[in-house]
Amino acid sequence: MSKMARFLVSLAAAASLLGATLSFAQVQTGRAIPGELLVRYKHGVGPNDRALLHAQMKGKALKRFDFIDVEHIKLDPGVKADDVIKKLKGNPKIEYIEPNYELQASIVPNDARFSELYAMRNTGQTGGTAGADIKATSAWDVFTGDPNLKVGVIDTGVDYNHPDLIDNVWTNPGEIAGNNLDDDHNGYIDDIHGYDFVKTTAIRSTTTVTAPTARARLPEPATTASA
Repeated sequence: MSKMARFLVSLAAAASLLGATLSFAQVQTGRAIPGELLVRYKHGVGPNDRALLHAQMKGKALKRFDFIDVEHIKLDPGVKADDVIKKLKGNPKIEYIEPNYELQASIVPNDARFSELYAMRNTGQTGGTAGADIKATSAWDVFTGDPNLKVGVIDTGVDYNHPDLIDNVWTNPGEIAGNNLDDDHNGYIDDIHGYDFVKTTAIRSTTTVTAPTARARLPEPATTASA
């Protein structure tokens, strides 16, 4: 990994301080990259003053990140970041000065049986080839989903009482369960969680569709598909 790539990784992790969140993440202890600093100057410190401070640091600015007003400093060979920090920490022209930490986010579900899902992350736990998987944990480092998205399942059925689904199953807000009426006027009675188009019955919280020819969907307003 290049030095700039390492810095961008650390910057992305630090973005959590600016409002981003790492759901279900375990953030590893950061490693200070030798000979690199992150510096934020006080308001009004201009280019000339910055150049003088660079000389005192015995380093040069690799990049300035305007959106957080921070400079990425590379020190000369042999210069230790800790020594520079001690020297300039109380400087009236510096807001803060700190090491450039390399952080890595590893987002893994807290599912007690996750290790059995070799297709998600294959460590060779079942005797297969380590790494022969869909790289799910790498994808989760980037995106863990959007609670506003709805997924329609067209399959042989869904166990709505399964621990992984019971708190996440979509519920039709336009239906009143068990009143045997089509409350939302979409043509389907009591379609609380979907509809079985083979048996032409509603899918409720206590329903598990197991018929091999069953097809279920989420009624409007969710996007639907037919089979």
